[in-house]
Amino acid sequence: MDGTARTSLAPIASLTKKRILLLSLFLFLPGEAAAAYEGDAGGYATGLLGAGYRQMLSDRLSIRAELLAGPAGGGGLNTSGGVILQTMAGLSWRLSKNLDFALMAGKLRSLRGDLDTESWIWDSSTGSTRSSRYEPNPGRSLLKQRQPHRGAAMRLHPFLLLVLLTVAPLPVFGAEGSDDAYPFDDTMLEEELVYPDWFKLSFGDLRKDLEEALAAGKKGIVVYFGQKRCSYCEQFLEKDLGQPDIVSYMRRNFDVIPIDIWDIDDIIDTDGTEQSERELALKYQTNFTPSLVFYDENGKPVFRLRGFYPPYKFRAALKYVAEKFYEEETFRDYLARAEPGMFFYAEGLNERDFFMEEPKSLDRTQTPGDRPLVVFFEKGDCHACDLLHSGPMNDERTIAEIEKMDAVQLNMSSEREITTPGGEPLKIVDWADRLGLFHAPTLLFFDEKGKEIMRVDSVVQFYRLWGVLDYINRKGYEETDYQTWRLGQRELSPAD
Repeated sequence: MDGTARTSLAPIASLTKKRILLLSLFLFLPGEAAAAYEGDAGGYATGLLGAGYRQMLSDRLSIRAELLAGPAGGGGLNTSGGVILQTMAGLSWRLSKNLDFALMAGKLRSLRGDLDTESWIWDSSTGSTRSSRYEPNPGRSLLKQRQPHRGAAMRLHPFLLLVLLTVAPLPVFGAEGSDDAYPFDDTMLEEELVYPDWFKLSFGDLRKDLEEALAAGKKGIVVYFGQKRCSYCEQFLEKDLGQPDIVSYMRRNFDVIPIDIWDIDDIIDTDGTEQSERELALKYQTNFTPSLVFYDENGKPVFRLRGFYPPYKFRAALKYVAEKFYEEETFRDYLARAEPGMFFYAEGLNERDFFMEEPKSLDRTQTPGDRPLVVFFEKGDCHACDLLHSGPMNDERTIAEIEKMDAVQLNMSSEREITTPGGEPLKIVDWADRLGLFHAPTLLFFDEKGKEIMRVDSVVQFYRLWGVLDYINRKGYEETDYQTWRLGQRELSPAD
């Protein structure tokens, strides 16, 4: 809608409804609708869509830039056809789990008409308000006095385009910004691994190790449980600890104490109990190596990772603990804020013949099952899920083991209600949340009475997966822990 060019410089305030869809840790799609409620342009309204980029400065503070376009008109403002372009940049601060505050400034201009304005916006999770100063272009003498500021704002356009079209896509398509599995041979290594020289040998007492770390200004300690010939440990040391920023952050905040899960040397835990390193590994249920247990400054174990994860996810885990986000939210929720806005997709799951048809109940408390149960928690548009099904799960040997079980596939975001193996009716998304699942795919194994046996919730290749399936089907869990079982079976599948 065309209008008459304004000469008034009075600010015009508008109410704005804004929505943001996160595509990755860096890219998002903003959309907004605004209507003027104050100033000399009653009836003016806009509806804009575009692209945005953010760069995290810390876990709470980020820089944000947006480029939006769409129709606008009304209020006597000349937009010559109604198409406007808006560029914004500013800071966003996370106040709490459910509240973010952003302050942004930029430029709003019509592509053909006289509308050319500076604009600022503040918004939070509950609403937003914008105040804008509309003025004609070319303007009068007062506008000319503001020309240096206008010129700076105009130079924001190519800057945003450069960021959005060149810099921003890199993390989306690279391994750092995805949940891609890393293909590798997970058989036992021929040569023993060597720890990084900055790992610290334990005093034999984790309380003393913690004291030393705190005296050096650290926030706690991390106990690394590994094996000398573990291929997953090699991936962790090369891929995760091969990132300079990860190493720098980890060394700045923690001392890392390595422990071999088969070592019989005595060690005292932070609670004062004494046991062998092997017994300590069993205490923390380190079914898979590498496993890491994070202790806070009080010696309390506050977080545990089992298995190898991509660098971006391990980096997030470090910050999750170092900044104490565990005090206010689960790691699953923490990751969901950084990953795509459509964190769980409703469609696109891998269909397999061995999956049961969407059962309404998995209850085994009333009537025990005849076979073990495995529940695949997946999500749509999940590359790591695709790789699992096209890789390890496409091998005849793993398929043969899965077919000995009752296998169910669930979408982690589904609102569908299901009765859990323990007999509790829950929405699937709530069940996944209660289980604390943050990795897709995750495989949960239950016995005939509905008791969880173990889970696979990290990157997995053929031999580890086959070993777990073999352990479940042969009821190895009734005899001993997984690692001891695998040690006895190593000549068949020497992964772990």
